[in-house]
Amino acid sequence: MREPPTGDELLDCAARALRARVLPQLPEALRADMLMALRAMAIASRQLRAGDAPLRVECAELGAALQAPCGDVAEANRALAAAIRTGQADPGQPRRAQLLQAVRGVVRRRLAESNPKILRDGA
Repeated sequence: MREPPTGDELLDCAARALRARVLPQLPEALRADMLMALRAMAIASRQLRAGDAPLRVECAELGAALQAPCGDVAEANRALAAAIRTGQADPGQPRRAQLLQAVRGVVRRRLAESNPKILRDGA
């Protein structure tokens, strides 16, 4: 077993230190690089906290929407895109609601990892 702090806690601590002490000292030319690195650390921290639960949920939702078992999330997302491209999510189509619900779920989970502030602000 690992002792505290956990990996996500270590990333959060390092990011706070970099943001508070290093970022203000950086020349303007390097600030964008530091902000990108801090954002990457925040995403990694959220992924560590969530584990593989979001992938399991996404796979289950995509499998239900596509009416097919989901063995691979990336493949299921490709199948979802193909269903949309072939018009299965167009108005009047019987699977439209399920497919659009799956898209919304995918987008919300991705935002929860990459930019949760958007969700908190009412997206």
